Amino acid sequence: MSATNDDCFGHVLDPTCRLILWLSGAMKIIRTTPIALTCIFMLSLGAPPASALDASAIPVSWESPCQQVRFVAVRGSGETNQTARGLGAIPNAIITEAVANLPGSLGPDSVGLSAVDYPAVVQSAADYNASVNAGLAELTKQLRSRNKQCPNEQVFLVGHSQGAHVIHRLLLQDEFANAKWIRQATLVADPARPVDSKKGVGGTFNTLALTAGQTAEKNIPKSARKKVKNICSTYDIICSTPLNATLAFALAGITTACDTHTNGYAGRPRAGCWSRPPLATPAVRDILASAGLSEQSFNQEFSVNRVANEGKRLAQLVKG
Repeated sequence: MSATNDDCFGHVLDPTCRLILWLSGAMKIIRTTPIALTCIFMLSLGAPPASALDASAIPVSWESPCQQVRFVAVRGSGETNQTARGLGAIPNAIITEAVANLPGSLGPDSVGLSAVDYPAVVQSAADYNASVNAGLAELTKQLRSRNKQCPNEQVFLVGHSQGAHVIHRLLLQDEFANAKWIRQATLVADPARPVDSKKGVGGTFNTLALTAGQTAEKNIPKSARKKVKNICSTYDIICSTPLNATLAFALAGITTACDTHTNGYAGRPRAGCWSRPPLATPAVRDILASAGLSEQSFNQEFSVNRVANEGKRLAQLVKG
């Protein structure tokens, strides 16, 4: 396909257009919130490898009987109620690993799975924010109802991308931040990750808000941080957006070309992506090198399956 920047607004899912939209004018696009949010949608597509474990036999429902442990998944942008039974690819992979490694005193009949039914769409800044709020409202309603019915259930929240943002926003409320029955919250690639003042890097939502002079999402209160696990790759533009626009575009190229926002977390970034544009371009490599980023550090970071490791970690936290 031979495309220009203007051509690509009607073909944002075309691979060539992804790169053109990211690389054709750093300052313009990094400061254009609707386009950046569209990229959250694009980069949320794809799926990590599913584990053939017992979790697949557990119904996904909020109506099941009270159980000892319940995993609640919030899917990412662009995923639907049909994506991994509504759990979302990344949350499903983490939960599947966790269920397979539960203490011997527990089995699938002691575990409940629930998914948050919300739009998970990205079309503009307003649409994205409305979608996050819709997810927040649904999650809040279901958790309150479930805890009233089953106060002894241990709840584990797992969200990816926009789903992580939903959980982030939930934990800004004291009611849930201080709830002992919420044992853990796993946020993978949270767009609302706070901007590190020293490194100048944060989630896309917060970084774009700051560059546009708008209010960023608040940080999760200290009272809840002990039970929050933030998982973010240095090479994922959605949760690791530099304030430096030129560097941001180089990282955006990596995120798109190497699939770091999804399969990268399972240790499976797209093979050979450093040998193709835009990463094969000397200018792009120089920009990355100036920030201490290289193919070697990339390969080292993605030699680890963070999805599997997080599932195992959650299993160890479940009380039998």
